[in-house]
Amino acid sequence: MKCRSQSKGLIRDRNTWPQVVVIGATNRPDALDSALRRPGRFDRELLFPLPNIKARASILDIHTRGWAAPPPQPLRSQLAAMTAGYCGADLKVDACNLSRLLAAILQLDAPRMLFG
Repeated sequence: MKCRSQSKGLIRDRNTWPQVVVIGATNRPDALDSALRRPGRFDRELLFPLPNIKARASILDIHTRGWAAPPPQPLRSQLAAMTAGYCGADLKVDACNLSRLLAAILQLDAPRMLFG
């Protein structure tokens, strides 16, 4: 609530701050206050679609690259196929960080052992 009020105040007074650039990001544009999206408030809105299967596979490759025993490529491809609708942050948290945490809890040698 406080952030939204401050944002509206900054936008309202933006003519007094010509050198300030406001950049915002959300994965839930439907949840934004409609007052923030009124015409004239922002110069541009950029929409970035969710990654396709190839992009999700690349994201998983990036986030598992530093692991001592990264999951094999077929498993990463399978995870990419199963995670339609996931953004990069979702993939990192859900598929990578949670599997590492679960592996540590179960005292497994590598996260890939979780998936058979």
